[in-house]
Amino acid sequence: MGSDNSVYELTLEILTQLHKVAKSLDELNNDISKNLLTVLQTQKININQEAEIIRRCVIDFYYQNGFHILLIFQKDNTLKLIPTLRDSNDNFYIDFLLKWIRSNFNPKQKLTKEIFQAIFNHTKQNLIQDDLLCRDITRSAIKKFFNFNARDSLFFKDLDLHVKKFDYDFVQINEELRRIRKLDSSILLSEADRSYISYLLKQTPLKANLSAIATNILKRKINLKNINQENFYQDFLHLIVQDFRINIGKILGNSVTSLNQTCFAEEYVRSHKKIAFGTLARLILEANHYHTHNVDAIITKYLNKIPINNPKFKKPDQIFYSMQDFDNICNEYFQVQESIKAIEQKLKDAEHQIDEKSNQIHKIQQEMKTKDTILQNLNNAYESKKEIAKTIDADDKINQEATNIAIANFISEQKFILEDLEKMAKHIEAINTEKAILNEQKNEFIQEIQKIQLASQTQDKNFELLAQSLGDIIVQNEI
Repeated sequence: MGSDNSVYELTLEILTQLHKVAKSLDELNNDISKNLLTVLQTQKININQEAEIIRRCVIDFYYQNGFHILLIFQKDNTLKLIPTLRDSNDNFYIDFLLKWIRSNFNPKQKLTKEIFQAIFNHTKQNLIQDDLLCRDITRSAIKKFFNFNARDSLFFKDLDLHVKKFDYDFVQINEELRRIRKLDSSILLSEADRSYISYLLKQTPLKANLSAIATNILKRKINLKNINQENFYQDFLHLIVQDFRINIGKILGNSVTSLNQTCFAEEYVRSHKKIAFGTLARLILEANHYHTHNVDAIITKYLNKIPINNPKFKKPDQIFYSMQDFDNICNEYFQVQESIKAIEQKLKDAEHQIDEKSNQIHKIQQEMKTKDTILQNLNNAYESKKEIAKTIDADDKINQEATNIAIANFISEQKFILEDLEKMAKHIEAINTEKAILNEQKNEFIQEIQKIQLASQTQDKNFELLAQSLGDIIVQNEI
């Protein structure tokens, strides 16, 4: 069937769906062992020909979820799986435990001894028997669910819970920022320190992080209705420095002093403030277009003062954006974004339906497994009755008739179950057909989005240039 990629992707899709419905690693291992190859065969996959691709996909799937896996293809069309934990901080155990925790607790709740005990007991009884590993998994899941800082300590003895919070609370950072701003960060941070920090962060996309932080602050911590208040821009920058400092602190850890980290954060944000204010400008333009906030004052303040940096819009007597330019550029840009969002919603709906179809298939397969067991029992009973029939005396008409009736009943029941299994197999085939259609639609939606994005590069560029110009002039006049 198809290319190596299609077999790999289909295998991964089945593994992912089995993972979604499983409640424990044992259940997942069992489902994969018994059902993976069967499901692949229903998709016209030749197991013998594609064995290595399937093997590679299963190994990758377990590896990405914290396990090494040894798998053996067996003659009964099942897999023998032997998993070994490789990452105690990110693995299937934690994933399954988090699923259970989410269904029983709220992350806004305070972590109490009772909650901890309930989580620990569930882990020990349903997921892991090894005591030390159980404690590690419980600790990791709790820290993730309750949003503990990476440096927070969680330890327990005899199920008596102790939490030691590493609490920035911005107090230390704010104190360091006050010290820095009274002096000059370049005095406090030597060139050697600056180079060393840059080296440690060379693999970190700092500009992308800065843009994401600015977006988060504008959506969660600052309301655009306050944009005309005194110190708005300085407060905006200060919040960005705080968050940026915490982000790089998670990477630098104890390898750089806290003060030097704060100096670097202050310097970097200040020297790249156009990124932050470009993000602010995009939100202002969006608010102006949709009238979600009253930003007329900021638009009016800089109208006819924002230089056009796109030659396409320059005219002999005009080198600044007009309100008409604002409207035209934003109308074209947001019309494209709305089209993309509408298709993305269709894509999301299709993916949801695909998941539902996969769940339906899994449910039918479980029913088929049950009927297969019943059928096997009937077969055994049927063979047993046939052997008994051979021992009955020819003159014993009553026992002969009773045995013949029993055998006939077994045959009848076997027939009904075989018919049910055939119907179920056809139902799965029909669902797979529906699923294939949905997958085709999904791919069409993806292609449609890509097509729109390709065709709208000019609109995107014009909007980005306008946002950059607006952001630049805010920096020049307000900072």
